[in-house]
Formats: sequence, C-alpha cells, structure tokens
Amino acid sequence: MISFWLAAGGLLLIFVGLILWPYLRVQQEGQILSNLAVIRQRMAELEQECADGLISNSDLVQAKSELKLALVQESSETEMAEVAPTKRRYFSHLFGVIAIAIVSGTYFHASEIGHISRWQQALHQLPSLGKRIVVDGDTTVSPNELMDFALGLRTRLSQDGSDATGWMLLGRVLAQLNQLDEAIQAFEKSLAISPDKTGALSGYAQALLMTGQESAYRRAVDVLKRVLQLEPDDLNATGMLAMAAGQLGDNVLALQSWQSVLTHLPETDPMHAAVQQQIASLQGTDATGASDVADNKGTHLAVTVALDERLQSKLPKDGYLIVFAQDPSGTNRMPAAVIKQKLAAFPVTIDLSDANSMVNNFTLSDLSHTRLVARISADGNVMQAAGDLQGEITVAVQVGETSEQTVVIDKELM
Repeated sequence: MISFWLAAGGLLLIFVGLILWPYLRVQQEGQILSNLAVIRQRMAELEQECADGLISNSDLVQAKSELKLALVQESSETEMAEVAPTKRRYFSHLFGVIAIAIVSGTYFHASEIGHISRWQQALHQLPSLGKRIVVDGDTTVSPNELMDFALGLRTRLSQDGSDATGWMLLGRVLAQLNQLDEAIQAFEKSLAISPDKTGALSGYAQALLMTGQESAYRRAVDVLKRVLQLEPDDLNATGMLAMAAGQLGDNVLALQSWQSVLTHLPETDPMHAAVQQQIASLQGTDATGASDVADNKGTHLAVTVALDERLQSKLPKDGYLIVFAQDPSGTNRMPAAVIKQKLAAFPVTIDLSDANSMVNNFTLSDLSHTRLVARISADGNVMQAAGDLQGEITVAVQVGETSEQTVVIDKELM
C-alpha cells in the first residue's frame, strides 16, 4: 500500500501542476501586450517629431523600419501567446484524465479487489469444502477448490493459530498442491503445538520426502522413527522409513524396516512379494518366485536397462543400479515406484509396479505417463551426483497392465 500512496501522490502533483501551468503564464503574456502598445506609441511620436522638423525623413524611415520589425516579432509572440494557453489547457486536461485513470488503476491493483472477492468466497465455502475433503474423502475435488480450502484455512488460522489439527490439514492440502515449502511450515506449526500428533508427523515426513533433497530425507527418517515410537504398528510409516533409509544408503535400517513390514503382511497381500524382493535385494539373495505373485496384479513396467558401450569404462567397481518412475509434469517429485539393487551384467530387466511405491497414495496406477530413469550410483545414494551414469525416457502407463520398456544409460552426470 505504501507504493500505491507514493504513486498516487506523485501523479496528483503532476496533475495539479498541469492545471495551474497555463494560468502562471498570464503575467508573461501581459508583458508582451504592453510592449506592443509602447512600439505603436513610439511610431506616432516619430511621425510628430518629423513633422516638427526634429528629425529628417530618412531618419524617420529608418526608425520606423526598425520599429516595424520589432512590431512583427511582438505580434508573432502575441499570436503564439493567444494559441498556447488553449493548447496547454487541452494537454493539461488530457494528462489530467490520464493521471486519474492511472491512479484508479493503481488503486484497483493495490487494493486487490479480485483477491478479496475470492477470499470472501473461500471463507463462505470452507465448511462444505472441509466436509468433502476431510470427512468424505471426495476424490473429485479440483485443484482450484483445494486452493480455496487452503485460503479459507489460512484465514481461520490467522485468527486462531493454536489449532494443531487446522495446521495439519493445511499442510496436507498444500502438499497435494505441491506447495512443499508451505506444507512443511504448516506441519511444523502443528507439531509445535502438539509434538506427538502422529497424523502431523506422518504428513510432515511425506512432505519432506517429496522434496527429493537429501537433508530432507534425513530429517524424514528422524520423524518416522518418532512415529514408530508412538505407534509401532504403523505400516505406512514403516514402509516410508524403509524407502527413505534405502535411498540414503542405510541398508541396515532399510532391511530391518522391510522385515518389520513383512511380518504384518499376509502372503495373499499384493505387496508381500514386492517386500520380499526388497529384502532379498538388500541381503544380496534372490527371492525365488516373488515376482511371479506380483506379475498378474496391478500396474507393471518391465524395464530393460542397457548400457551405452562408451560408458563401459565409467562403471564403478561396486555400484548400484537405481530405477524409478516419476510424474513427468514435475508436480510431484516423489517417485511413484523405485527399485535399487547391486550392479549386475547389462542388459538387466527390472519389474516396477505399484508395490514399489514409496507411499500408499501415490503409485504407478496414478499416472497416465511417467518419466523412467535408470541411474548407476557408486555409493547407492538416490540423490544424483556428479559422476553418476544415467538414462531416461518418458512413456505412457497402461494402468492395470504390464508394458515393456527399454532405457539406455547413455550420459554421465556433471
């Protein structure tokens, strides 16, 4: 608002100056008219002096010529003085109208009238949107409705910032909108009020994992450990911890977490075979028959990974192959599915499926297209680093079916 008042004040001063300018010229124009009268009087005096014999005819002619020249110059200035005020008044009025229009536009923009209208609408719809999103779990809620719900929540929380549940809900909605920094801040405010609220802790960990940053992953591991202290049987938290630990290279913690998940899964559960595969990979053994159970269920990508011959000499002696699928639009940076295993001879085929998701509510089946990435890392860290070898493609996802894809690792990351 300060910038608005400065702009409005400056434009007002210009407007006043343009209006007063023609009238400030009156004194100068009066002086021009006075000079004309003096010249005409002097010409009459010269003629009288010649008649009285005081000056010769030649002197009279020369003096009158000089006076006539001065008269022409003064007459020209008089005409300009008569026309200029009209033009100046026209332009001053024109600039005045423009100034008023600019001030009005600036006020409309600075006052954000459109935003205020949407804010009022969001407050009005908050109860109904809250029921659809929180109570009913309505999956047809649009991004614009989520934004309105978040706006209404922010307003309520600005009036009462001690509502831990409100901050948690705001964090969840902002995470859905991929506003991760704001979501993390909302979860932190919820946890500052109620540190042991497991819903907020889980949402906080998930938002941290969605950032794809190593420091956030490490923070998420600490948060998930706290969740499991409070609720040891929380399978979603245990699964997220296993994935996060594996991607950070903490194979011991990853193995323990996957084994804990496996003890709670019946053999008929579609994720049972995938968890067995993760455990076998971490133990360096083969889970016989594990993939056969999963092959007929859910969405699968049979990804054949090949290595460009030019990069054969760049292979690390004891490295890892990481294959993951992401949303190609970039709206969600968390992988929909990921597998990491020790390097083997190329080409190698990896089965990515819904069972390889990091969280239950974001899987391959949620995507119509995916960015498939195959990366070779010397230390097994999922975060890309200089020297890693990588290849990628973007493909369509056949939901509920198995499709075969090939990714060629053909570049070295710098």
